[in-house]
Amino acid sequence: MRIGEFRFGMMLVDGRKYTRDLILLPDGRVVDDWWRVDGHLLRVEDLAALGDDVKVLVVGTGAHGAMRVSEEVRRWARERDVELVEADTAGAVREYNERAGVAGTAGAFHLTC
Repeated sequence: MRIGEFRFGMMLVDGRKYTRDLILLPDGRVVDDWWRVDGHLLRVEDLAALGDDVKVLVVGTGAHGAMRVSEEVRRWARERDVELVEADTAGAVREYNERAGVAGTAGAFHLTC
């Protein structure tokens, strides 16, 4: 799965247009219309769609980096030996695409703010 384009409020994944926050799972599924319990704070419960096969989680924190990753998510990643990569969404898209062929790579992307 590859991200073809990102701009504020829109992402193309394998040619399909998404206009809401989304999670890309290692098995190729897309969880669209994804929202977090606390909006601009990523918490562990917001990642419930992720399975045990995740080895890398790329988090796009928004066009302007408004979404924050909680310390509990960082701890969750360390405890599971998941590499956590955080960047504004444009940077996260580049990072995700570089790792897209690596087994266990997932992405969680905030498309606005």
